[in-house]
Amino acid sequence: MSILNGTLRLFRFKGGETDWVAARDKDEAIATLLIEYELDETDLDGTEITLVEDPESVTVWLDEVDAETAEQKSTTAAAVMADMTGPGFIASSAYL
Repeated sequence: MSILNGTLRLFRFKGGETDWVAARDKDEAIATLLIEYELDETDLDGTEITLVEDPESVTVWLDEVDAETAEQKSTTAAAVMADMTGPGFIASSAYL
């Protein structure tokens, strides 16, 4: 999970839906989410932003189906973050 200028951390944005963003700090997480959804900072009014201490505890559902069981595949936010080289959007409850 290490990148050149620090370590990525997982932030949860809980409002009308829940989104997870990997970033070095809260400000970078906010900027990343604003870009992802093309939002203005006022769109986050009332949104609870928290640091997720254990990214392994967050399940990320993939756009893949297991051929044998026909079940949707999943992984963890930590596994997604392990391949990241910078801040980025991880998942949203809106896509469930």
